[in-house]
Amino acid sequence: MAKNDLWLLGAWFSPFALRVQIALNLKGLDYEVVEETLNPKSELLLKSNPVHKKIPVFFHGDKVICESAIIVEYIDESWSSGIRPCGMLYWLKQLIKMMRQRSHTLWEWKKHLRGWKKCSTSAVKERPTLGGDTIGIIDIAFGSLWSWMRVIEEMNERKVFDEAKNPAFFFILGDSVS
Repeated sequence: MAKNDLWLLGAWFSPFALRVQIALNLKGLDYEVVEETLNPKSELLLKSNPVHKKIPVFFHGDKVICESAIIVEYIDESWSSGIRPCGMLYWLKQLIKMMRQRSHTLWEWKKHLRGWKKCSTSAVKERPTLGGDTIGIIDIAFGSLWSWMRVIEEMNERKVFDEAKNPAFFFILGDSVS
């Protein structure tokens, strides 16, 4: 079990756990990661997230917080130096909802992501992030999923994001996702 007051129950391959780690690192917080096996699920996971029985689960002292978007929001509200929500929390929640519904085809993914892409790229005018001058919730969400989306593209032999059609989008993501 963790010896730190802040710890995360997650898995190295989870973009949702990575999202929480990015937020914790941006805040400069000292935390511990406890790897979850998932097969079979640990007693700790089943007790700490009895409804969904999924990672990540964040522990802050005696508080237990589940769901990556809720955890990131909690981290932002609990420690100073805010993560800018940039008005895109709606798209983050839509993306999470979409990912949980495994029935989506690549075409449906593209349709949903177009709205997110349109919202984020409309805010982009050669800025270092997706929605402004500082890292925001949408940057954390998308950054944690970027490599996963590349795997989806490779497996389906189709592009989800085309660099020629979205140069501003790739300008922002370029250094951080290469």
